[in-house]
Amino acid sequence: MANGQPRLPCRNTICYHVRRERIAISYGALVINYRPFQNTDLPTIVDLWREQPQFRRLSSTVSRNDLDQLVLSKPYFDPAGFIMAIVDGQTSGFVHAGFGPNESGSELDLTTGILCQLRSRSGPGAEEIRNGLVERALDYLRNKGAKVCYSASKFPFVPFYLGLYGGSRIPGVPREDEMLLQSLIANGFHENERIPIFQRTLVGFRTPIDLQLMNVRRQFQVQSIVDPMPSTWWENCMLGMAETFAFRLLERKTQETVGRVSFWEIQPLSLEWGVRSMGMFDVQIAPHLHQQGLGTFLVGQALTQLMHQGVGLCEVQVRASNHQSIRLFEKLGFDQVSHGLEMVKTI
Repeated sequence: MANGQPRLPCRNTICYHVRRERIAISYGALVINYRPFQNTDLPTIVDLWREQPQFRRLSSTVSRNDLDQLVLSKPYFDPAGFIMAIVDGQTSGFVHAGFGPNESGSELDLTTGILCQLRSRSGPGAEEIRNGLVERALDYLRNKGAKVCYSASKFPFVPFYLGLYGGSRIPGVPREDEMLLQSLIANGFHENERIPIFQRTLVGFRTPIDLQLMNVRRQFQVQSIVDPMPSTWWENCMLGMAETFAFRLLERKTQETVGRVSFWEIQPLSLEWGVRSMGMFDVQIAPHLHQQGLGTFLVGQALTQLMHQGVGLCEVQVRASNHQSIRLFEKLGFDQVSHGLEMVKTI
């Protein structure tokens, strides 16, 4: 009891004390109350999430623990950016807005906002509820200093929900998420770029062999790193609780590192997919060694080692304009299975 007011209950030692500001908006007979997140909202958020139309890139079995780990426990979580819509005392929708990192990944960049999630119950007034939520999310971002807003990410601007939504990354809005896409278009967002999504089954995977790759093998070797240290504060925030792997490409004579590729286990989504799945990111080759087959060799060797460790599927997402990476993944047998739309609005 503080100042005569009861303290909000805590979960997993996380406790938020927010001003209970309520804004009531009337649409005909429908009265919508908007307010910031409270700890007691968590069970109703889980229920609402599970009621959503299901598609492969949205977790259907989300739990309170998942939301604690992948949303509420993030050091930059702000309850004011998580806005609830209440109708007749029941949660009818929510929107979550946040921010990504600065260029060095050392702190937040408040000039670029992210509309991370928007969910609502179906039925009368659903469109009005979603529009009202988007409006308040944009107001929150604008008041914090944002000049532009992306949905639901602009990688690596992925502050929340990685593992619950999107896949190996969050590719903007997955094309299957029709409700979110329609709401964004109605509120002035436009497509900035497409993000193709590629997958490769690893059972029986074999690295391509040709004269160029045989020459690369004689000059270079691949070294695996289990549970590598995050390279930045931001990477630690995104993947600190995930199982991660990295592979370095070394020149045999000098042992100099000239390339790197990283992976993380896509949880909890891969449990629903029924196969142990890894997401690939951060493929790098030293600029002076481009176009010599080193990327194919490095990624191929990494996938072979992951296959031997029981990984059955690998997913990678890449910008449509990155033609070189797309050619690399196609050479290794990846197939495009879907795409996301990077949506943006100047605010």
